[in-house]
Amino acid sequence: MKKIIFLIVIIFTICKISAQGNIKFGTDETSDDFYFAFKIMPNFNNKLVQYALIKNTGYGDYEIFFLAQRNWVLQLTGNERSLANPNKENLLLKHKVIDIPDDVSTKGEEKISDYTISKTINTLNNLWRLRYCEYPYPHSGTAKGWARHKDPKVRTLPSDKQYAILRTYGIEDLNNFFYGENAYRLLKDIRNKAWRTDYKQSIDDNNNEPSSKKE
Repeated sequence: MKKIIFLIVIIFTICKISAQGNIKFGTDETSDDFYFAFKIMPNFNNKLVQYALIKNTGYGDYEIFFLAQRNWVLQLTGNERSLANPNKENLLLKHKVIDIPDDVSTKGEEKISDYTISKTINTLNNLWRLRYCEYPYPHSGTAKGWARHKDPKVRTLPSDKQYAILRTYGIEDLNNFFYGENAYRLLKDIRNKAWRTDYKQSIDDNNNEPSSKKE
């Protein structure tokens, strides 16, 4: 039954039209008006987070280029040609998402880049926890998410208070992209232990989950 409910949620979220506007597939145009973006919504490859470059056309529409996680990170760090990073900057360092320890900073640009890529992938691999209380697909282990919907039977949505936190990063619902400055800010905050603790504890007052299971 849980699998059936989860499949229904996936189909609904994929089919729902985003409040951010209609999405159009882009061309080979190069521009510095593109933004790195991600949204915590499953795709047809069983990935829980979608990565893309998006561009607001100024007419209420968005152009979108979906990317694999690895390519998205390589473009973000200036290691791969990108519509959103034509100068090949390490945008994670520019926006202070990743702090480089002294023992790495003295080893040169290549080591700094490798460190940034590794830490970013680790961070991205935790994004699903913002939406789910447990990993939704069969896998080895018992990975737990941070979402705490007021109905304990709902395993694929955060609480209202957690939703309110996520909306401060520029989205209206979880079908929207986090992008631009808001995306950098969320990636930085999710790395902060105090922020994660606050998010986990943002449980609705009428949450019916047994207290022993609350974090």
